[in-house]
Amino acid sequence: MSKKSSRFSPAQRGLTLIELMIAMILGLLILLAVLYIFQGSRKTYGYNEELSRVQENGRIAIDIINNDLRMAGYYYGGPIWRLLLRGGQKVTDYSGDNVVATIANITSPPVIDLSVSGTAGTGATPGEATHVATLPGAVATGTDAVTITRITQSFPVQAQDKDGISISNAFNVTSINNGENLLLASCRGLVTLTVASVNANPATLSNTIIPTVPIPDERNKNFGNAGRILRFGSVQYSIQNTGRKNAAGDAVYSLFRGNQELVEGVEDMQISLGKGDENNDGSRPRTVTGYVALASASGLTQQDWGDATALRVSLRVTSVENVLENAPPSIDSGGILFTPRTDDRRIHQIFSTTVALRNRTF
Repeated sequence: MSKKSSRFSPAQRGLTLIELMIAMILGLLILLAVLYIFQGSRKTYGYNEELSRVQENGRIAIDIINNDLRMAGYYYGGPIWRLLLRGGQKVTDYSGDNVVATIANITSPPVIDLSVSGTAGTGATPGEATHVATLPGAVATGTDAVTITRITQSFPVQAQDKDGISISNAFNVTSINNGENLLLASCRGLVTLTVASVNANPATLSNTIIPTVPIPDERNKNFGNAGRILRFGSVQYSIQNTGRKNAAGDAVYSLFRGNQELVEGVEDMQISLGKGDENNDGSRPRTVTGYVALASASGLTQQDWGDATALRVSLRVTSVENVLENAPPSIDSGGILFTPRTDDRRIHQIFSTTVALRNRTF
């Protein structure tokens, strides 16, 4: 009698427990390898993305500041206005008698300084262990700020006498504010004035700018209706708290132009004044012999700013999020040693530029 045959062939048998465990272990190892590669790729991608953003933001911030600094002290016209804007030098009165007088003698109120000025920061900068976050809208502690002034508008004079200057309605002078300082200038002379009011003249289709003090007769004869009214504009660059926070809860700082946010991640700005020895004629030097950092200088006056012929600006730009494995090293930020907090894992880079104030170095 034959033996009962098996119901399953060898090819149909299942896995043994050992084989199943080996397969599971191999699968887990492969899954762990994939996860490891994925995590590494994710970190690398995050780092590269933040690094690219830092470099892009740094270049943009430097370009914006460069453009405005090169326009510092910009004005319309010829050399006579340049001499005025130098402040304290002598100006030739081209009324025909070639009288040489100091600016103080030919203008009232005093000449407006078309240049750059700034304030030095005190205390710890953003990112340092002892830094206390500033409120949004305020300049961050430890960071410098710079104000740039230049002529932004020019209006041709329609008619003018000592009591007022008429400007055609084709030009919008109604935005000029009472108390604002203006410059009345032509190739024959110049004078500063403070606005008392701007009155409409429907009959002549013009607006008349009334100065607080009548233009002196000896100056009034120089202009007639050939002059121009020049309007000044100023803007401040500073570092401010945006009011936003990153994933770790750190405040996010940005470069601001006035109250407008420009570039995210700029945490510090340090400024140095480029100065040189005066020329023999008392004019500003064309060559810079050294730089003075605002942070290391005390009691800088408007005259010190007025004598500067170049500015060096250093920006510390950071990534918004933590992407580093370890705390970054200390770096020099415009002459100030910046030491990050021990728990800081963000990227920090320094971007610097040196700008000749070309409207002074002529």
